[in-house]
Amino acid sequence: MIHHIIIFKFKANMSYVEKENIVHLFDGLLSLDVIYEGEVYLNDQKADQNNDDLYFHFVFKTWSDLNSYQNHPDHLALKQRLKNNILHRSCIDYEDFNSEVV
Repeated sequence: MIHHIIIFKFKANMSYVEKENIVHLFDGLLSLDVIYEGEVYLNDQKADQNNDDLYFHFVFKTWSDLNSYQNHPDHLALKQRLKNNILHRSCIDYEDFNSEVV
């Protein structure tokens, strides 16, 4: 299994409602057939606002599936929408040899 984990910090001028809308867009990507499973979380309004804003973790069966996701039109459209609102982004991709595909 291939794990793709991203953490975003959005620019300060982005409202919480706008951030929630971004979460819904990421949730929509979970319907892509190349994504085996995933989760998306938004930093709570009650939490420290110095925290990062959004975390997502998508799991793919193969590196090829991850590459297909990276080039999927829905993913590219979301990247385009986000590009002017991101203060910073962190990513890690790794292969978990201990996970089994069910």
